[in-house]
Amino acid sequence: MVSISKIKAFLDSMYGFDVLKKGRKREVVYARKVLISILVDYGYTHKEINHVYNVPHDMCIFHRKTFNQIRPIDLDRYNACIEYYQLPVTIYNSVNAIDKDPSVVKMIDKILGLGRRDFKYFDNKIFKPFIRNLELEKSITEV
Repeated sequence: MVSISKIKAFLDSMYGFDVLKKGRKREVVYARKVLISILVDYGYTHKEINHVYNVPHDMCIFHRKTFNQIRPIDLDRYNACIEYYQLPVTIYNSVNAIDKDPSVVKMIDKILGLGRRDFKYFDNKIFKPFIRNLELEKSITEV
């Protein structure tokens, strides 16, 4: 099993700063979300994370539950760490794929498999009419 400190050191080098440093800047908060998510997904318990880095249980839960809010660059770093250590953890193709709802994941996978021509067809024949209907329904319900 890859140690917590090795994973943190890898992310520290990717971000160029200590990912557990105190701060509320977006870059720092998202880096913590990436670290905590990798550790929890890999199988470390909140207690083990707390023991090594003094990260409270509630903070671990918060960062894991809000992981879907990260930026694409953070997702790239998440995936890079998983690939580097060959961790048995899911690699996400996009931030949208982080949603754990199986039906949403399945739909996103299908959409990612479409070609340019399919997207044009979908946009013109399905998506635009769908949006128009939603806007029409919204305007009717607001009256």
